[in-house]
Amino acid sequence: MIGKLKGLVDSVGEEEAVIDVNGVGYLVSAGSRTLGRLEPGKPVALHIETHVREDQFKLFAFLSDSERAWFVRLQSVQGVGAKHALAMLDTIEVGEIESSAILGDASTFERAKGVGKKLAQRIATELKDKAPPLGRTLGAGVSGLAAALAPAGADA
Repeated sequence: MIGKLKGLVDSVGEEEAVIDVNGVGYLVSAGSRTLGRLEPGKPVALHIETHVREDQFKLFAFLSDSERAWFVRLQSVQGVGAKHALAMLDTIEVGEIESSAILGDASTFERAKGVGKKLAQRIATELKDKAPPLGRTLGAGVSGLAAALAPAGADA
């Protein structure tokens, strides 16, 4: 699976972008907030969530691993697919999603395009008792963690 792409932004469309990684153009789907920060010709590193279906192979791109982790967590709620999850991440900052999940605040989720009152309530209820997703990276990073755990005087 593809977990990260590092390359140049080739082009940006309304719902997707092409990222050139050593001459191979990867078509990635992303929310408007992410796409708005991509500039053709500029380098970028994107966190990727890969969806493999019977009839398609789709890459979803995020500027941070926490956004990618919330994208996955939101889809764990029945009735929430990729489109709803992207809409929520476009409308609501990750920190606010986390706070709203902890508090069970459905009104925050309702602000996203296509998320009605019933679905927002289901999201708030199902996420209320779950810890926030950690993502693939640790806060200090693997090298920082290794250095912190190394015996005194040892090279990390």
